[in-house]
Amino acid sequence: MPSRKKTKTKPQSKSQSKPKVCGLDTASSRWHLVTEEVELYSSSLTGVKWKNPDVRRWRLCVDFEEVLLKLGPVVIYAEEPLSLQNGKTTRLLTLSAGALWATAVRLGIEWHWIDVAHWKKEVVGKGSATKEMIAEWAIENGAETEWEQDFYDAFAIMNLGMRKYEAATAPDDN
Repeated sequence: MPSRKKTKTKPQSKSQSKPKVCGLDTASSRWHLVTEEVELYSSSLTGVKWKNPDVRRWRLCVDFEEVLLKLGPVVIYAEEPLSLQNGKTTRLLTLSAGALWATAVRLGIEWHWIDVAHWKKEVVGKGSATKEMIAEWAIENGAETEWEQDFYDAFAIMNLGMRKYEAATAPDDN
């Protein structure tokens, strides 16, 4: 968990240098972020019991904000929360992802949602790619072999995010 140092928040300015592209994989009680320089950040409250689950999401957001402020200008590409058969799990995933999104928006950070099947198809070549296929692709493309699966996912999302960001910001030849 990142340190709990108090930091003044300042929205990002458009005049700052090129932002770092980041890939973000979220879950109901954790998040994993990979930057284009392959810096890894995460926060997990798995196993931590809180009387109020909203306090848990708040703690994830505080950790997330500290990392975003440390990184400086960033643009985030995040996996959209899945809609699952279990309504409670879907709600928890959505609340956590939305809380992280709101944290980024409050800081003036550009955010893009990416559908799970879309990033898997674009990066790995198959929309229903397995965890093993994603890990194999990530390792072949610069990830370490000892990472948690969520970091492989965030690495793949970051890769697609870099391509999308470069395409969107490329000078127009006309």
